[in-house]
Amino acid sequence: MSKRKRVLLSMKDKYEINKRLEEGESATKLSLEYQVGKSTITDIKKKQKTNISNVISQLDSSNGSTSRKTMKLASNTNLDDAVYNWFTQKRSQGETISDPILCEKAVQFNEKIGGSSNFQASTGWLKQFKSAADSSAAD
Repeated sequence: MSKRKRVLLSMKDKYEINKRLEEGESATKLSLEYQVGKSTITDIKKKQKTNISNVISQLDSSNGSTSRKTMKLASNTNLDDAVYNWFTQKRSQGETISDPILCEKAVQFNEKIGGSSNFQASTGWLKQFKSAADSSAAD
């Protein structure tokens, strides 16, 4: 017997699963539909219900993506807000901001606001920042 392929459900899918379980649908039916094990469905129901609802509401209020697959949110929203505000000010003045300048400014703002001494404006941070900025700009 071969192993089932690992499936990562989005937060929206997990929320829908919880909703449908509350409406009386069976875990077996949902596990077949979402191609996950029945234990995954019951784990979502038992362990993650309140966390999923909290994350979904935070994503909705902060224009986040409900297609995300993890519950981890940005660790320092103050830093992201400061960098975003600086970026929009500079862009409104007609300045072009490159990725290295953006990362450098993020490090400077992190020091000013007393952020984590371990913070690095890595390519991962930059990618997440741009993704959040794009979703904010779309509204």
